[in-house]
Amino acid sequence: LEYATAGAMLALAVADLCGAGRGWLLASAVTALTLQAWRWARWRGWRTLGEPLLWTLHAGYAWFIVALALRALAEATPLVPRSAWIHTFTLGALGLTMGSLMTRVTLRHTGRPPALGRAARLAFGALLLAPLPRLAHALIEPASALLVATTLLWTAGFLAWLGAHARALLTASLPGSAAGAWEPRPEFQSG
Repeated sequence: LEYATAGAMLALAVADLCGAGRGWLLASAVTALTLQAWRWARWRGWRTLGEPLLWTLHAGYAWFIVALALRALAEATPLVPRSAWIHTFTLGALGLTMGSLMTRVTLRHTGRPPALGRAARLAFGALLLAPLPRLAHALIEPASALLVATTLLWTAGFLAWLGAHARALLTASLPGSAAGAWEPRPEFQSG
């Protein structure tokens, strides 16, 4: 499945870059969507809801699947603009995954425990919601207020993230910040 998802994404990229016809692009997007959704479901992300550092990664991956669905729909119908999928990918999948990974790295490499405070939770909430007004702008109502809402949510998310982690980033690391200072709970370890 890992190789198939990578191959499907490569096929979609090649079809897109080569200017393949709508049929090929639709087939490539649906194949990539199906395989990525299958892969995501196998990870059982719902089991991580009590662990914000993990569910945010699963939520970012879910936005990636929504982006692929929009990519397929853009080839199937003129009602979905092609720009909808890229905004969903960059604002949702990339933004949320980037915030989650930055948090994990910051906490781990500064010796902090893998826990999120209120500001970090607000940051992830804003990043999770930021793509919604942009999607509404693309699919339903092209209103500048929706673009402003997306901009404010995404900016607020990263500013809240910075507020939550600035001290850790600007001060000396705590003792025990070497690799292996903390490990995820056993039920979340691979293997």
